[in-house]
Amino acid sequence: MVLDRNSIIALTKQFKNKVLIQFIANNTSIFKYLENHAEYDVAVKSILRSYGGVFDHETNINTLKIADKASISEHALIQILKQLAKDEIITLNHSKTDAQITFIEPREDDKTINRISSVIHQQNKLKERQVKAVIDYINNDSVCKSMQLLNYFGEKNTAPCGICSVCNKNKQNTTPTNVKTLKNKIVTLLETGEKSSRDIASTLSCNDAEIKKVLKLLLEHQIITITKTNTYKLSHL
Repeated sequence: MVLDRNSIIALTKQFKNKVLIQFIANNTSIFKYLENHAEYDVAVKSILRSYGGVFDHETNINTLKIADKASISEHALIQILKQLAKDEIITLNHSKTDAQITFIEPREDDKTINRISSVIHQQNKLKERQVKAVIDYINNDSVCKSMQLLNYFGEKNTAPCGICSVCNKNKQNTTPTNVKTLKNKIVTLLETGEKSSRDIASTLSCNDAEIKKVLKLLLEHQIITITKTNTYKLSHL
């Protein structure tokens, strides 16, 4: 977060219940209510003993502390408070928080934000470029997906991967290659060293079906062999 990184605020994870209550029933009504709901007695009296102003204004109570005094779970206490609110004994404002924001700088917005406005502007521009790059990647069906990613991260000397959606589409649109011509090309390529079928298909810009068909013929005629690492090499090498 920009404001957090620039020491305007401190953002900390803090999982807890925030509970504000105020008793709106009078003492007589409360004790009469507790006679009919004895299971709430300890929890209610623990609150009354711990917070003196709970009749006069909304009070932030420590649910863990009250639950411990009443020997019940925090969840059980929350359920009791919800029932008390439903029965119009208290007002209840309950929220769960998973983060806390602390302002490190004074909250004069103009003075605080203007100091880092250029940083915020740069961050927004960066986010815009990143979003545009993702959209361009999705919409670009003419350049190999792997090449697009590598170019984005600064790689310049890249070659088609031969297996992405764009490469497969290009292979399907390629006119079938003459088998004899393809055999000669594969043999010439393997003279430079061992190659996988994927490397061969990518280098020769042919579809996988054609490559596998010719490789099978070359294997049958013992012109090439398969290595332990599943690559192909010329038999005489």
